[in-house]
Amino acid sequence: MGAALLACAPLAADEASPPRTGKDGSWNLEASLGVQVGTESSTSWMLPAPKSSPLVDLNFQHGRFFASGRRGVGWELVQDSRLTVAAGLGCVPGRREPEDDRLRGLGDVPASPALAATFDWHPLGDFLHAYLSLVKATRSGSGSPQTAGITLGFPVGGRVNGFLDLSQTWGDRNFVQRFFGVDSSQSASSRYPVFRPGAGRVNGAAVLGLATPVARKWSLVGTLGHTWLLGDCARSPIPARRHHATASLAVKFSIHP
Repeated sequence: MGAALLACAPLAADEASPPRTGKDGSWNLEASLGVQVGTESSTSWMLPAPKSSPLVDLNFQHGRFFASGRRGVGWELVQDSRLTVAAGLGCVPGRREPEDDRLRGLGDVPASPALAATFDWHPLGDFLHAYLSLVKATRSGSGSPQTAGITLGFPVGGRVNGFLDLSQTWGDRNFVQRFFGVDSSQSASSRYPVFRPGAGRVNGAAVLGLATPVARKWSLVGTLGHTWLLGDCARSPIPARRHHATASLAVKFSIHP
Protein backbone atom coordinates (compact mmCIF):
# COMPACT_ATOMS: atom_id res chain seq x y z
CA MET A 1 0.00 0.00 0.00
CA GLY A 2 1.00 3.62 -0.29
CA ALA A 3 3.47 5.32 1.98
CA ALA A 4 4.18 8.95 2.71
CA LEU A 5 6.44 10.63 0.20
CA LEU A 6 10.09 10.04 1.05
CA ALA A 7 9.12 8.58 4.42
CA CYS A 8 11.06 5.61 5.63
CA ALA A 9 8.66 3.10 4.14
CA PRO A 10 9.54 -0.19 2.46
CA LEU A 11 10.90 0.25 -1.03
CA ALA A 12 8.57 -2.36 -2.45
CA ALA A 13 6.13 -2.43 -5.29
CA ASP A 14 2.42 -2.46 -4.61
CA GLU A 15 -0.78 -2.46 -6.62
CA ALA A 16 -0.35 1.17 -7.71
CA SER A 17 1.50 1.55 -10.99
CA PRO A 18 3.96 4.44 -11.27
CA PRO A 19 2.63 7.42 -13.22
CA ARG A 20 3.57 7.10 -16.88
CA THR A 21 4.47 10.36 -18.61
CA GLY A 22 4.22 9.12 -22.18
CA LYS A 23 7.15 11.24 -23.38
CA ASP A 24 10.13 13.12 -21.96
CA GLY A 25 9.43 16.62 -20.73
CA SER A 26 5.85 16.07 -19.55
CA TRP A 27 4.92 15.90 -15.89
CA ASN A 28 2.18 14.65 -13.63
CA LEU A 29 1.21 14.57 -9.99
CA GLU A 30 -0.87 12.06 -8.04
CA ALA A 31 -1.82 12.42 -4.37
CA SER A 32 -3.89 10.06 -2.22
CA LEU A 33 -5.29 10.67 1.27
CA GLY A 34 -7.29 8.18 3.31
CA VAL A 35 -7.17 5.49 5.97
CA GLN A 36 -5.70 1.98 5.97
CA VAL A 37 -6.22 -0.95 8.33
CA GLY A 38 -3.83 -3.84 8.87
CA THR A 39 -1.41 -2.78 6.16
CA GLU A 40 2.07 -4.21 6.44
CA SER A 41 4.70 -2.35 8.43
CA SER A 42 7.80 -3.32 10.37
CA THR A 43 5.69 -3.95 13.51
CA SER A 44 2.24 -4.88 12.15
CA TRP A 45 2.90 -8.59 12.65
CA MET A 46 3.57 -8.07 16.36
CA LEU A 47 0.16 -6.52 17.08
CA PRO A 48 -2.63 -8.86 18.29
CA ALA A 49 -5.20 -7.17 16.02
CA PRO A 50 -5.04 -5.02 12.83
CA LYS A 51 -4.51 -1.33 13.51
CA SER A 52 -5.72 1.66 11.50
CA SER A 53 -3.38 4.41 10.31
CA PRO A 54 -3.45 7.37 7.91
CA LEU A 55 -2.78 6.67 4.24
CA VAL A 56 -0.80 9.42 2.51
CA ASP A 57 0.78 8.78 -0.88
CA LEU A 58 2.38 11.28 -3.26
CA ASN A 59 3.84 10.61 -6.70
CA PHE A 60 5.46 13.29 -8.83
CA GLN A 61 7.15 12.80 -12.16
CA HIS A 62 8.78 15.18 -14.65
CA GLY A 63 10.26 13.52 -17.69
CA ARG A 64 12.41 10.73 -16.31
CA PHE A 65 12.76 12.17 -12.78
CA PHE A 66 10.40 10.89 -10.08
CA ALA A 67 9.71 11.36 -6.38
CA SER A 68 7.44 8.65 -5.08
CA GLY A 69 6.35 7.02 -1.85
CA ARG A 70 6.79 3.63 -3.51
CA ARG A 71 9.98 4.14 -5.53
CA GLY A 72 11.78 6.87 -3.57
CA VAL A 73 13.62 9.55 -5.56
CA GLY A 74 15.30 8.59 -8.79
CA TRP A 75 15.52 8.41 -12.56
CA GLU A 76 13.83 6.21 -15.13
CA LEU A 77 16.50 4.57 -17.26
CA VAL A 78 14.03 2.95 -19.65
CA GLN A 79 10.71 4.63 -20.34
CA ASP A 80 8.17 3.54 -22.90
CA SER A 81 4.48 2.61 -23.02
CA ARG A 82 5.07 -0.97 -21.83
CA LEU A 83 8.31 -1.12 -19.85
CA THR A 84 9.78 1.16 -17.19
CA VAL A 85 13.14 0.51 -15.53
CA ALA A 86 14.16 2.92 -12.77
CA ALA A 87 16.93 3.45 -10.22
CA GLY A 88 16.22 5.32 -7.01
CA LEU A 89 17.24 6.21 -3.48
CA GLY A 90 14.87 5.38 -0.66
CA CYS A 91 14.83 3.71 2.73
CA VAL A 92 14.52 0.31 4.39
CA PRO A 93 12.37 0.90 7.49
CA GLY A 94 13.42 0.28 11.05
CA ARG A 95 11.63 -0.63 14.26
CA ARG A 96 11.51 0.91 17.74
CA GLU A 97 11.28 -1.31 20.81
CA PRO A 98 8.59 0.81 22.59
CA GLU A 99 6.16 0.35 19.66
CA ASP A 100 4.76 -2.85 21.21
CA ASP A 101 5.22 -4.90 24.38
CA ARG A 102 6.15 -7.97 22.32
CA LEU A 103 9.30 -6.13 21.21
CA ARG A 104 10.55 -5.50 24.75
CA GLY A 105 14.12 -6.69 25.13
CA LEU A 106 14.74 -7.01 21.37
CA GLY A 107 16.19 -3.52 20.96
CA ASP A 108 15.69 -0.98 18.20
CA VAL A 109 16.23 -1.75 14.52
CA PRO A 110 17.60 1.42 12.85
CA ALA A 111 16.33 2.45 9.46
CA SER A 112 18.77 2.49 6.57
CA PRO A 113 19.09 4.47 3.34
CA ALA A 114 18.76 2.14 0.38
CA LEU A 115 19.41 1.89 -3.33
CA ALA A 116 16.61 0.40 -5.41
CA ALA A 117 15.97 -0.80 -8.94
CA THR A 118 12.34 -1.16 -10.02
CA PHE A 119 10.93 -2.84 -13.11
CA ASP A 120 7.35 -2.25 -14.28
CA TRP A 121 5.97 -4.07 -17.32
CA HIS A 122 2.54 -3.40 -18.85
CA PRO A 123 2.22 -5.91 -21.74
CA LEU A 124 -1.55 -5.28 -21.96
CA GLY A 125 -1.70 -1.71 -20.75
CA ASP A 126 -3.72 -1.30 -17.56
CA PHE A 127 -5.09 -4.84 -17.84
CA LEU A 128 -1.81 -6.49 -16.78
CA HIS A 129 1.06 -5.03 -14.73
CA ALA A 130 4.05 -7.11 -13.60
CA TYR A 131 6.58 -5.54 -11.25
CA LEU A 132 9.84 -6.26 -9.47
CA SER A 133 11.63 -4.21 -6.81
CA LEU A 134 15.28 -4.95 -5.89
CA VAL A 135 16.54 -3.12 -2.81
CA LYS A 136 20.02 -2.84 -1.29
CA ALA A 137 20.37 -1.19 2.12
CA THR A 138 23.49 0.95 2.47
CA ARG A 139 23.82 0.54 6.26
CA SER A 140 25.98 -2.46 7.08
CA GLY A 141 23.97 -5.43 8.36
CA SER A 142 20.57 -3.85 7.66
CA GLY A 143 19.49 -6.45 5.13
CA SER A 144 17.50 -6.02 1.95
CA PRO A 145 13.93 -6.96 0.90
CA GLN A 146 12.88 -7.81 -2.66
CA THR A 147 9.28 -7.83 -3.94
CA ALA A 148 7.66 -9.22 -7.10
CA GLY A 149 4.02 -9.23 -8.13
CA ILE A 150 1.34 -8.85 -10.77
CA THR A 151 -1.74 -6.64 -10.98
CA LEU A 152 -4.74 -7.61 -13.12
CA GLY A 153 -7.08 -4.78 -14.09
CA PHE A 154 -10.69 -5.30 -15.18
CA PRO A 155 -13.86 -3.26 -15.81
CA VAL A 156 -16.68 -3.72 -13.29
CA GLY A 157 -19.45 -1.63 -14.80
CA GLY A 158 -20.25 1.98 -15.51
CA ARG A 159 -17.26 4.06 -14.45
CA VAL A 160 -16.00 1.54 -11.90
CA ASN A 161 -12.80 -0.41 -12.55
CA GLY A 162 -11.28 -3.18 -10.44
CA PHE A 163 -7.86 -4.71 -9.87
CA LEU A 164 -6.41 -7.80 -8.24
CA ASP A 165 -2.84 -7.57 -6.95
CA LEU A 166 -0.77 -10.63 -5.97
CA SER A 167 2.73 -10.16 -4.53
CA GLN A 168 5.49 -11.86 -2.56
CA THR A 169 8.43 -10.43 -0.63
CA TRP A 170 11.78 -12.08 0.03
CA GLY A 171 14.57 -11.02 2.36
CA ASP A 172 18.27 -11.76 2.69
CA ARG A 173 19.56 -13.31 5.91
CA ASN A 174 20.31 -9.96 7.57
CA PHE A 175 16.84 -8.58 6.84
CA VAL A 176 15.00 -11.66 8.13
CA GLN A 177 17.22 -11.91 11.21
CA ARG A 178 16.75 -8.25 12.15
CA PHE A 179 12.95 -8.37 12.05
CA PHE A 180 12.11 -12.01 12.84
CA GLY A 181 15.22 -13.49 14.48
CA VAL A 182 16.31 -13.63 18.12
CA ASP A 183 20.03 -13.78 18.92
CA SER A 184 21.49 -14.90 22.25
CA SER A 185 21.67 -11.40 23.77
CA GLN A 186 18.08 -10.62 22.74
CA SER A 187 16.93 -13.96 24.17
CA ALA A 188 18.53 -13.13 27.53
CA SER A 189 16.67 -9.80 27.77
CA SER A 190 13.31 -10.86 26.30
CA ARG A 191 10.71 -13.62 26.54
CA TYR A 192 11.88 -15.41 23.38
CA PRO A 193 14.17 -18.40 22.76
CA VAL A 194 17.07 -18.07 20.33
CA PHE A 195 15.80 -18.21 16.75
CA ARG A 196 18.09 -17.87 13.74
CA PRO A 197 16.10 -17.73 10.48
CA GLY A 198 17.69 -17.99 7.07
CA ALA A 199 17.22 -15.96 3.92
CA GLY A 200 14.04 -16.60 1.98
CA ARG A 201 10.36 -15.76 1.75
CA VAL A 202 8.97 -13.10 4.10
CA ASN A 203 5.30 -12.70 3.20
CA GLY A 204 2.69 -12.97 0.48
CA ALA A 205 -0.24 -10.65 -0.14
CA ALA A 206 -3.45 -10.55 -2.18
CA VAL A 207 -5.39 -7.30 -2.64
CA LEU A 208 -8.70 -6.71 -4.43
CA GLY A 209 -9.55 -3.09 -5.21
CA LEU A 210 -12.15 -0.86 -6.84
CA ALA A 211 -11.64 2.62 -8.26
CA THR A 212 -14.16 5.12 -9.63
CA PRO A 213 -13.96 8.81 -10.63
CA VAL A 214 -16.04 11.11 -8.44
CA ALA A 215 -15.19 14.44 -10.06
CA ARG A 216 -12.78 15.94 -12.55
CA LYS A 217 -9.26 14.92 -11.43
CA TRP A 218 -10.68 13.15 -8.36
CA SER A 219 -11.31 9.44 -7.79
CA LEU A 220 -12.18 7.10 -4.92
CA VAL A 221 -10.13 3.94 -4.37
CA GLY A 222 -10.97 1.14 -1.92
CA THR A 223 -9.18 -2.16 -1.25
CA LEU A 224 -9.64 -5.37 0.72
CA GLY A 225 -6.84 -7.89 1.09
CA HIS A 226 -5.05 -10.56 3.03
CA THR A 227 -1.37 -10.96 3.85
CA TRP A 228 0.48 -13.88 5.40
CA LEU A 229 3.96 -14.75 6.64
CA LEU A 230 6.01 -17.42 4.86
CA GLY A 231 9.01 -19.66 5.51
CA ASP A 232 11.14 -19.02 8.60
CA CYS A 233 9.28 -15.73 9.20
CA ALA A 234 6.09 -17.71 9.85
CA ARG A 235 7.98 -19.89 12.33
CA SER A 236 9.44 -16.96 14.27
CA PRO A 237 8.32 -16.69 17.91
CA ILE A 238 7.98 -12.89 17.69
CA PRO A 239 4.83 -12.27 15.56
CA ALA A 240 1.47 -12.28 17.30
CA ARG A 241 -0.23 -13.30 14.04
CA ARG A 242 0.83 -15.29 10.99
CA HIS A 243 -1.81 -13.72 8.71
CA HIS A 244 -4.26 -10.83 8.83
CA ALA A 245 -6.77 -8.89 6.73
CA THR A 246 -6.02 -5.49 5.18
CA ALA A 247 -8.25 -2.66 3.95
CA SER A 248 -7.95 0.90 2.72
CA LEU A 249 -10.12 3.75 1.47
CA ALA A 250 -8.61 6.85 -0.15
CA VAL A 251 -9.45 9.87 -2.25
CA LYS A 252 -6.99 10.32 -5.13
CA PHE A 253 -6.20 13.61 -6.90
CA SER A 254 -4.43 13.48 -10.28
CA ILE A 255 -3.01 16.15 -12.56
CA HIS A 256 -1.90 15.04 -16.03
CA PRO A 257 -1.31 18.15 -18.20
